[in-house]
Amino acid sequence: MINRIFFVLSSLLLSAFAHAATGQSAVDDTTIITDTLATARSAKELCIETCKSEVRITVKRLNGTEDNFYYTATSPGKKWSFDYISSVFKDIQDLEVVEIEGRKVQINFLNAERSANTLSYDIPSPENHETTCYTATRHLDFGITLGKKGKSQWSLVSMGLGLGFVTPLNDVPELDTSMGRSLEFSWLMVLGARWRQGRNSISFGLGIDTKNYLMNNGRYFRKQSDGTIILPSFGDGESEHSSRLYTFSLQIPVLYTLRFGRKNNCGFTLGPIINFNTYGSLNTNYRIGDEKYDITTRRIGQRPVTVDLFGAIHWNSIGIYARYAPLNVLKSKTGLDFQSFSTGIMIML
Repeated sequence: MINRIFFVLSSLLLSAFAHAATGQSAVDDTTIITDTLATARSAKELCIETCKSEVRITVKRLNGTEDNFYYTATSPGKKWSFDYISSVFKDIQDLEVVEIEGRKVQINFLNAERSANTLSYDIPSPENHETTCYTATRHLDFGITLGKKGKSQWSLVSMGLGLGFVTPLNDVPELDTSMGRSLEFSWLMVLGARWRQGRNSISFGLGIDTKNYLMNNGRYFRKQSDGTIILPSFGDGESEHSSRLYTFSLQIPVLYTLRFGRKNNCGFTLGPIINFNTYGSLNTNYRIGDEKYDITTRRIGQRPVTVDLFGAIHWNSIGIYARYAPLNVLKSKTGLDFQSFSTGIMIML
């Protein structure tokens, strides 16, 4: 009897040891799905910010390079709470960021004292959450790394949101637009590619640009039946008047950027921009007595393709830019020859 009891206990112990040795559970054979988001031999800083609606992870200077890792998991419909917890770790090693079954994000690393750390955070609304995860040199970058070899790296990027003032450069004295009210909106690259090696990079892609030349000197733009554009004066009974010339362009910039400074915070960007001017219009507004008139004229004869020269200086991702269009904005048959110059503020540089 005692021998039988000893045999049963021995069998149970051996079975338990076998399960433990193989890392399997005798109760649950479900496979845990993990997704490794980032790994690095070393990093300058690890910053973690959490609240009920969001988890943010930022890892700076991966493996001694300028690359940073950004991860955000957000619950849709919930606003960021200022009652959040922030943790910062300096000079870490053997970093691994892992997402577990879309419900948790786990961070494994060695701290500055080379002690092992494992941090785990619940992802808000695991069944319905939004996640962004990418590697870039700055947080305002939209970057997806395509390939990397040594210090050379290819990435998909989106860059250059700008708002500025534009003025015509011409010999037509009647064309006296107001630069303070003539605006340019530009998105240099809605989507583009960037090759970077060290502090140097070359970017090219597809973007958009719009220009509004506003004239409020008592004259207005008018297209004649023969396609010419004249600048007559408003009549005596016409008040509250203004007139503008508008252009829209698809653009392909080819830009060189050099970053410098102690942390590469400063930089300049320059290069040509090819414009495909797909739309142009004239718009005039005025009032006669109690009646208000709004007249729009399309097909104004803009040049289909032009080339601009672009330059910007920036600190981090914010800078000022200048843009010069040496070619005439309109075709010669319009009789209105002018180039343009614009300057303003630009982010995401």
